[in-house]
Amino acid sequence: IGSAFGVATLARFNKKDCYVVINREEVTEDIERCLTEIEKYSELEKLVISEEEALKKINQKSVLVMVDYHRPSLSISQKVFETVDKIIVIDHHRRGDEFPNRPLLTYIEPGASSASELVAELIQYQTNRKNSLEKFVATMLLAGIYVDTKSFASKTTAQTFFIASYLRNHGADLALVHYLLSTDLHSYLQMSELVSRGEHVTQDTVIAISSEDEIYDNVTGKRIEGKPIGS
Repeated sequence: IGSAFGVATLARFNKKDCYVVINREEVTEDIERCLTEIEKYSELEKLVISEEEALKKINQKSVLVMVDYHRPSLSISQKVFETVDKIIVIDHHRRGDEFPNRPLLTYIEPGASSASELVAELIQYQTNRKNSLEKFVATMLLAGIYVDTKSFASKTTAQTFFIASYLRNHGADLALVHYLLSTDLHSYLQMSELVSRGEHVTQDTVIAISSEDEIYDNVTGKRIEGKPIGS
């Protein structure tokens, strides 16, 4: 969501209308907290639209920007993806077999920590006295970097820290980042259960198998992945 609003910022810099398509029925607890915060900023809140609203706004000039993913099957709205002809991809995941046909632009950098880092890097080249980065957008971008680097513990480069510094200098609120990414009780209990089910398969590798009747969101899995035992 940080990289999506970052792209919306780039659109605003270039005098283009832009919207962020979100399915309210499929958001995690941290995204829900983020959306609640967004409601405090009317200029940002009006950018959030549903699939139905997006389909009504699409025309021949519309461009769909896929951020933090490149597999069409992972789109929040498959209908929106199938309706828009012009596609741009900004992602930090390695390119897989499933990919949009003939995208207008592809910016995939597996060496980057996150899509938020890539988008923030693009933003820094267009900020000036007239084009300023909103503090809460800077906060969301920094939160995106925190999530994908596990608080700068992995997948970080000198560029990651440079971009994080840039976002802090433009008003990113570190306390708000920690609030947005805080773990609710249900997720904490899920993670604790997964850890309790862990078994060593090698000296340095632990695998946990969940119960068949439990469903975990991808954020819970990301917070568990690579976490040292006892942390």
